[in-house]
Amino acid sequence: MRNCFGPGRALFLVLEQLNRISRRIVDQYLLAADTNDHVASQADPCAPQSLHLPLKDARDKWTESFEHVYVRAVLKKTRGNVTHAAEIAGVSRRFLQRLAARLGIKASEVGADPSALDETDE
Repeated sequence: MRNCFGPGRALFLVLEQLNRISRRIVDQYLLAADTNDHVASQADPCAPQSLHLPLKDARDKWTESFEHVYVRAVLKKTRGNVTHAAEIAGVSRRFLQRLAARLGIKASEVGADPSALDETDE
């Protein structure tokens, strides 16, 4: 019999888990957006002003928006604990630190203020 936990299977399981996490985050974001149109209009990369962009640019904008929402949500969940947030996200602590810095997110600010998730840095 073949080993059912080879590198291909492990990669599949990781990607499957990332897909589940992504769907949960997007679902939660969309539910929050329904109740708060102001947040949705600021963070919605599919808004009409984005449709004039080429596919690559629109995809980059959506990805950055998703990363911003995801990083803030996972940091809020862990009250700003980057190590724990990185474990939940399935990435290294250093990667999460660099991503947060690139997005202009300060873990201590997100974790300290429960309403920080609703604020935008733009």
